[in-house]
Amino acid sequence: MEDLIFEYKRSLKEVRIMYNTYKKIPPEKITAKQATDKKIISRMISDLEFTIEWLETGRQPGAKRGYDR
Repeated sequence: MEDLIFEYKRSLKEVRIMYNTYKKIPPEKITAKQATDKKIISRMISDLEFTIEWLETGRQPGAKRGYDR
């Protein structure tokens, strides 16, 4: 399980680097394809963060009350 979490964290780091390259482009010079890519990468970041939190805690992130309580 630790290997899986490590791989997800490594992927998250790489995806954040990709996102930062798009973030440096001024908004008036960004093309439609780049804007779409930026949205997709942003969604990838949020999905990876969600998965990492779930794997680390064993619970659904954001849940107020767990069924197992």
